[in-house]
Amino acid sequence: MKKSTRLMAILLAIITILSVIPMSAFAAASSFTDVPQNAWYYEPVTYMAENGYMSGTGDNKFSPNQTTTRAMFVTVLGRIAGIDQNQYKGTCTFRDVKKDWAEPYIAWASQNNIVNGVGDNRFGPNNYVTREQAALILFNYLKRDYTLTIDSKFLDNAPDKVNVSSWAVEAMQWATSAALMRGDANGTLRPRYSATRAEIATIFKRFIEIKEDLDANKPDVPTTCDHEWKVTKTEKVTLLTETVREWAHADALDLVACNGCNMNIAQWMYDNADKYSSTKELSDAMGILGDETGCPCLHGGNHSTDNGLPLTFGTMSEKIYKADMPSEETCTKCNTVRPCVSTHIINSISDENIWERHTKEILISEAWDEELRLTGANEYGQPAGTLIDTIHHPRRVNNEIEYFENVETHERIYVEMTGCRHPEWRDDYSSGNLGPDFSYCTSCGARDINIYDWYNKDN
Repeated sequence: MKKSTRLMAILLAIITILSVIPMSAFAAASSFTDVPQNAWYYEPVTYMAENGYMSGTGDNKFSPNQTTTRAMFVTVLGRIAGIDQNQYKGTCTFRDVKKDWAEPYIAWASQNNIVNGVGDNRFGPNNYVTREQAALILFNYLKRDYTLTIDSKFLDNAPDKVNVSSWAVEAMQWATSAALMRGDANGTLRPRYSATRAEIATIFKRFIEIKEDLDANKPDVPTTCDHEWKVTKTEKVTLLTETVREWAHADALDLVACNGCNMNIAQWMYDNADKYSSTKELSDAMGILGDETGCPCLHGGNHSTDNGLPLTFGTMSEKIYKADMPSEETCTKCNTVRPCVSTHIINSISDENIWERHTKEILISEAWDEELRLTGANEYGQPAGTLIDTIHHPRRVNNEIEYFENVETHERIYVEMTGCRHPEWRDDYSSGNLGPDFSYCTSCGARDINIYDWYNKDN
């Protein structure tokens, strides 16, 4: 009786232990007759089968050495991502994709810029996926939501790195540095080889582990946040549109004023340009500038710069540029990042007289006031193309103008106007809102501009 009771207790314990082990584990481990337990791919194949991400090919086989199609690869990724198939059914636009099991997954991957077609509006669902294609697809998936670390040294050390396609270099750099792809015993990556099902199972298991690590280290974002957005990244852009209006028709006006008066002076010159046909006539009219412009600093005194050089107003054409720059905004509270368009209104003055040796040079200045940067959909309420009167930090660049972010203070860049290397520069004139801050070389007399912010693409 005691033996019978003890036997029943042992059987009950065994049944209890077995009941907590998922049946899928037995199915995955035992049903594939071609996946031996000592195979290098046994663990990843078992894991992928247990979780329903990959299944067998029939007759209790997994076919580990069989290649994987592009359709199957994005299907497995879609299963891991847990997408809603019903949301994408019937939305695939590739002409070679049938309305079958893979169609919603292909639609999801293409609509979310995870995978592209092969050309001619075809996806190539039955084409075999290569190892570098697999790396690119997984890279595209992760970079939407995570900041990925890329180290090129791992790919650089691969003996067959030259075989990586140009479009896959960045993805393969990430895949090798993240240990998603480790190569064979010799470090060979075989980027253009078709990936086997065993390799795909291994890659996906590593991919899931990488994603879990990224999730674990992702900064906590509050569920509710009254975001305070700040532009943190702006791509380079070429100026887009312009409107033009002429300024005063003056050639040489010896004039010095405080910074607050310059815009009034310029406006007065613009309004009265048709009354004076020569430099002399306009210069003779200086006596009334102080009264008509309301600038007290123009009443008497020496109307020349500190070093005796005259300030020359040339025949100028002012252009107002509107530049829409693809940007990113970051919330200063929760660090959430979102794409945006940063619209910069930029003022430039083309002056042919200040630099006689460079008649096609252009002065560029940027509206520095933060509220005058029209971020997003003009959230500050100013219409695109608004003339901004307050301009700072002008610089001279060539006719082709391209901007680089981020905005920061740069060391001064000297413009070679003569053969002189300009060993000594001295402040000449600060023109405030109207124009540039000049300096001149004590050796050759060449003038230059104080340059603090934007870089020309040639520099």
